[in-house]
Amino acid sequence: METAGALIEAIGETATWNSRTLGARSGVTNWPAESFTSSSIHVRVDEISTREIDLGGGRVTEKRMKLFTVSALKAQDQLVYKGDTFEVESDSTPVYLLGKIAFYRVVVVKNT
Repeated sequence: METAGALIEAIGETATWNSRTLGARSGVTNWPAESFTSSSIHVRVDEISTREIDLGGGRVTEKRMKLFTVSALKAQDQLVYKGDTFEVESDSTPVYLLGKIAFYRVVVVKNT
């Protein structure tokens, strides 16, 4: 990740990545315990869309953004950017340059 990764690190904005891990299952619900580990990463952000979805009980605003980063985010990780918490929609997609991973592309979503 020499040139493209270095560019993201140099001009990217700082965000907080909350990496999700699953622990032991609950004896009552059988759901695994969920915990997050926070770290600071650099991201280049492109807003994809903001839309309102009309549900039976009201409206939901959905904001979607595309991120470029040198960190491999996983589905259901969280990203805090400019005070808003977004959820990673699916695992990061690696972008290759000259046969090596240069950076990762990922879509994050926030519903309010």
